[in-house]
Amino acid sequence: CCQNFEVVERGIYFIPGWRDEPHSTIKFLDFATGRTTSVADLTGFAAYGFSLSPDRRSILYSQYEPPASDLWIVEHFR
Repeated sequence: CCQNFEVVERGIYFIPGWRDEPHSTIKFLDFATGRTTSVADLTGFAAYGFSLSPDRRSILYSQYEPPASDLWIVEHFR
């Protein structure tokens, strides 16, 4: 919960808690106006922490993936 934010001179980029949401959203709180706007909708749930590039044009984040496994049948293997 508490690692998903980045403070910049004009505001805070953050990912709010996702209890009842179908996916994560990156938001920005503008210090001057007090308004919060959505920056990006993610395809899943963000893991803890993210990083913002110095020019604020790119965000690097990790995302939870559901556990999965594959079962393969290999016939006539030598």
